[in-house]
Amino acid sequence: MRWSNQDNPKARGRQPLAYRMMPRTLADFIGQRHILEEGKMLWRMITADRLASLIFFGP
Repeated sequence: MRWSNQDNPKARGRQPLAYRMMPRTLADFIGQRHILEEGKMLWRMITADRLASLIFFGP
């Protein structure tokens, strides 16, 4: 989802920190190559637009 003020630096500064720091693309997820790199299960599900409900647990 894209918000209209996302690219406006002044508006972005008023957003909560969690929103400003959240990943916008799969490439923004750091340290999750084992499930997100090209060809892996989750990547294939997302690119095929066949993502089911998932629960992730752990540190």
